[in-house]
Amino acid sequence: MEQTDKAGVAFWDRRWENKPIPGPINPHIRHLGNHVYRGFHRYFAQLFKKQNTRGQKLLEIGCGRSRWLPYFALQFGFDVSGIDYSDVGCETAQAILDKAGVKGRIANADFFVPPDDMLGAYDVIVSIGVVEHFTDTADCIDKFSRFLKPGGLMITQIPNMAGWVGELQKRLDRTVYDVHVPLDDEALAKAHKEAGLIVQSCDYLLSVNWAVMSFSKHTSGPIFLVRLALMKAVSMVFWFLERAGLRIKPNRKTSPYIICVARKPEA
Repeated sequence: MEQTDKAGVAFWDRRWENKPIPGPINPHIRHLGNHVYRGFHRYFAQLFKKQNTRGQKLLEIGCGRSRWLPYFALQFGFDVSGIDYSDVGCETAQAILDKAGVKGRIANADFFVPPDDMLGAYDVIVSIGVVEHFTDTADCIDKFSRFLKPGGLMITQIPNMAGWVGELQKRLDRTVYDVHVPLDDEALAKAHKEAGLIVQSCDYLLSVNWAVMSFSKHTSGPIFLVRLALMKAVSMVFWFLERAGLRIKPNRKTSPYIICVARKPEA
């Protein structure tokens, strides 16, 4: 049975429409507000350290309004593509690529029914906040793996809705929490193994980021924006302390993200 997104295309269109076009993620900005992206960059730089990524083909699944595609092209030399079923998401993803001066293909399509020429075509697949919106995680990952070449790498990042982030999201806006399937690191790794992939790592990423919270349209009034600003301010206190030398190990309770790296078996 074909799966459907628990959020739905209208959910994503509302989040992305009438928003200014941002530039690509720049991990070299040292401002404290860029702490999260710098943390991601350290992770990806370590991951690709021994891999010649220049000219390799990377696909982002669920690329709506993505700032990641130009990041991967500019920082690692990937030939980038994206796929998403939101018209608004695809238009803004292309606009972000254009603004960054990066060439790339954006396919406006359902990734469960993709263009034939995209199957088995990519060295690396990235999904950032996608698989947790589908009830059968292993089936979703299995469908994603069809885009990979044999031996290709899959990088799956999700919010840690099984930790404190999820508990806070549930209390602040239950409608957003309900479009997620809460997964911990063990469940995410298991889903990749059930999809036939070889898991290389599955880790919690960063210590805190309470600003990862999001709100549905009907709860995005001033009081919620104030709460979001306060959560970011609290997070920045921790980030400042980390820069000053405090070490908070990523963990299943406070970490905002989980990231799994797995490889498709060779043919």
